[in-house]
Amino acid sequence: MPPSEAARADTTWPAAYAGGGQEGTPWWRERRERARAAFETLPMPTWRRGRGWSLQPEPLRLEAFAPVAAPPAPFPEASGQEAHVLLVDGRLARPAAGLPPGVEVIPLGPGGPDLLPTAAADVLGAVVGPEAGKLEALNLAAMTGGALVRVARGARVGTLRLRHVVRTDGAAALPRLAVVLEEGAEATVLEECVDASGGGARALVDGVSEVVVGEGARLRYVDVTEMGPLAKAVVRRRARLGRDSRLEWTTGVFGGGFLALAWDTELVAPGARLDATGVYLSGGREQHALVSDTWHRAPATEADVQFRGAVFDRSASVFDGIIRTEARARGTVSHLGDHLLFLSPHAHADSIPALLIEGDDVRVGHGATIGRVDPEQLYYLAARGIDPAEGREMLVLGYFEPTLERIPDSAVREAQRASILRRVRATGGETA
Repeated sequence: MPPSEAARADTTWPAAYAGGGQEGTPWWRERRERARAAFETLPMPTWRRGRGWSLQPEPLRLEAFAPVAAPPAPFPEASGQEAHVLLVDGRLARPAAGLPPGVEVIPLGPGGPDLLPTAAADVLGAVVGPEAGKLEALNLAAMTGGALVRVARGARVGTLRLRHVVRTDGAAALPRLAVVLEEGAEATVLEECVDASGGGARALVDGVSEVVVGEGARLRYVDVTEMGPLAKAVVRRRARLGRDSRLEWTTGVFGGGFLALAWDTELVAPGARLDATGVYLSGGREQHALVSDTWHRAPATEADVQFRGAVFDRSASVFDGIIRTEARARGTVSHLGDHLLFLSPHAHADSIPALLIEGDDVRVGHGATIGRVDPEQLYYLAARGIDPAEGREMLVLGYFEPTLERIPDSAVREAQRASILRRVRATGGETA
């Protein structure tokens, strides 16, 4: 994340952020204590400047939010299939439900087991440690709840649903999710972070997701963030890919007063491959800071990262994409693309692709495009009897379709199409 303009440390620990859970595990206790110490020395990000960023969000004041009590059980789910892991305002709402064979879920935080397995030390706070940033350190030190999901060696499972619901005004939710696929496993994971308050909650989500894909494993990971106009969310998702593993990562970002979302991928062994696609929309006066960081740390790894965004009204978004290769990562093949669609003359967006290359014998590239709804295409559709407003919707959906069609869950795919249409219609037909 970009540093603050005045890179000073904010040492104030918010008194309400106590944390807890699994304190009988020595390595976990030590890791969380180290995170608290890191929080007190790291600067608070402001996202106002750095590598061309032009966002102007209000300062994030942690003391304006506080963790809330555990939700009532059972918590009624409002839509879709029941989640295997359900969090409400950052806390587990109930025990994991309906798990397929080969899947284990270990609850984290209050109500979890007194001791964590030793193998968890390679994941929890190790994939995303406190050095990642001040808010990542806060999440580790004061985590409100979460889960470690493990798919056993060689297991083949369908879609695992991890849902985080925000519903309480003033809530501070600090969830941590970890997903581990052991050698040769295959799974699809759907992670959702949604506002269930009707858009009226001034909530803060400080979330972390840690993903490990073992040797020869294949993971399809879909994450969807859809927050209300008053909510703030700062979320880091980081994946670590083993030898001959594959990660197909699809992301959707729809709404949120201020969102800072980061997707990091480390390809740490030969043969690892990442295919990442994303869609993002911002409207009203929303501000979105999006970072994709792909790090090739071993030879013969591949990645293809493609994002498509649209901005309208007076919103602002920044997409900051990076491909890194270490000197030993010979034979790397990697590409990054970002494509922007302006639906309003008043919206603002920045696309900042970058390559950080060490060594040689790599094929790495990046590109960005910026466009508007083509009036000639609208005219063509109108000449065939299609209303201009409907034609505009068709063109915008067609722009996003290459990403949407990669979402494996048909219900989620249709829900994202509906979200795009709803937000496009809210522009009132305004064009850039």
